[in-house]
Order: sequence, then C-alpha cells, then structure tokens
Amino acid sequence: MLKDNRFVVYCLLQICIFISLFYEDGMFYYLSDGSLQMKYLLVLTIPVTSILVCVFIGYFLDIKSFFTQYKIFFIALFSASLLSSVTFVLYPKALLLNLTTILSFIGPIFCLITTATQVRKNEYARFIIFSFGFIVVFAMGYIFYLSFNAKGLDYFDINAFRLVSVLGLTTITLVVIYKVKNIQEQNHLYQQEIESILSSEKTRKKIAQENKNVNMLEILKVQYNLTPREVEVLTCIWKKMCNSEIAEHLFISVSTVKFHVSKLYSKLEINSRNQAMSLFTDNKF
Repeated sequence: MLKDNRFVVYCLLQICIFISLFYEDGMFYYLSDGSLQMKYLLVLTIPVTSILVCVFIGYFLDIKSFFTQYKIFFIALFSASLLSSVTFVLYPKALLLNLTTILSFIGPIFCLITTATQVRKNEYARFIIFSFGFIVVFAMGYIFYLSFNAKGLDYFDINAFRLVSVLGLTTITLVVIYKVKNIQEQNHLYQQEIESILSSEKTRKKIAQENKNVNMLEILKVQYNLTPREVEVLTCIWKKMCNSEIAEHLFISVSTVKFHVSKLYSKLEINSRNQAMSLFTDNKF
C-alpha cells in the first residue's frame, strides 16, 4: 500500500493542509517562541496543495490520460503559480498574491469539472466532487477573505475552513480505505482465477500424461507380449520405485519382483532400469 501512488499523494496532500492549518493557528510562532514567523509559508503551500489535489484526483479516478491530454496546460499553470508565489516572497505585492491564488485554484476547479463528467462512469467521482468541492470552495473563500477582508465572506473564516477540511478529508479517507479494500478483493479474485486456471492446466496435463502412459503400456504390451503382471511392474519402474516398494505395492515378494524385472529386461531387450525409463521418456518403442 505504501508504494501505491494514490496513497502517497494523499498523505502529502494531508500534510500540506495540516501545515496550512498549523500555520494559521500560529503554532509555528508559538512553538518557536516567536522566532519562526514564516509569514510567506501559506503563499508557498497554496500552489503545492493545488498540484497535489489535481494529481490525487487523476490517480484516484484512474484518469491519467486526462493529464496526458492536457499535459502542457497543467505544466504551464503550475509553473506560473509556483513562479508567482516565489516572486511574491521576494516582492510582496498584493497583485502577485491575488495572481498566485487565482492560478492555484484554476487547476483544482478544472479537475472537479472533469470529475463531474465521470460521475456516471466512476462511482468514486461523486465523493471527490463532494469532498474536494467543499474544500476548494471554502479555501477560495477563506483566501479571498484574508486578501480583501470583505464582510460578505465572514462565513469563510479559519474555523469554517478547518471544519470543512476535516470533514472532507475524513470522507476521502473512508473512500480511499473502501477503494483499497475493493482492490484487495479484486486481486484476491484474480488470484483465485489464476490458481483455477493453473489447476485446470495441471489437471489437463496430468490426464494427458496418464492417457499417454496407458497408450505406451498398451503398445509395449502388444509389441513385446507382456503379461499383466509385467505391465504392472513396468509401471512401478516408471514411477521410480525400488524392488521392495514394488513388492509392497503389488503385495508380492521381492524375489517375485526380481523375477518379473528379469523377464521384462529379456522381453524388452534392455539391461537396466535406466533403459526401462528411457522407453518412457524417449518413446523408444
């Protein structure tokens, strides 16, 4: 599971959101006794979070072809948002902050629109729209609230954004667990199918081999005028049994086995068990 791209990207996304909320609560400042103000951290995490949202949606819904189709668009968009955020750190202008915000939200909104087209084909699309949709809307409202301090955006304060983020990420986490469980069940079914196919193949080969052995014995029996007991002894030799094992298997004495083996050698014109085995392995009859 740790090697699954969806899981890795989702963990990174949660870390970015956690860092943003941790920063907004002033925990970096508090834990460092005021030495870590990090006033530009939020601006830098916005483009990264935007990228991770888009990548996660692509992996989770298995629509990587969508990113391939719009590859140049996403590369240009994310490069511009990252460049804008870094430029803002060097030259903190309100225009650059607004530009970073707008560029960072274009990607997730575009992905959510694409997700809406997958609702009928993909059962997980509605969960993505519900979860990330609310997170993106409240994130936009909260950032615009911080940027413009508009009274109409009072509902998008840090507490509302935190609540929506927790609810959204909890929903997505449950869906991720559900999907992983489905994947594991599918893999188990595939494994059972493969084992069934292999078992059927082994059975087929075993039956074919047994039929081949019967045919070979019939040919040897007719060609060399073997008795039924000699056929049984030859079959045991092919199974790589020693004389004592043959005697135990056929309920006869070891001396009787030796007698039948000697008769077999004479009729088949051979001198050893290896030559008897060669009749079976090399089809020399």
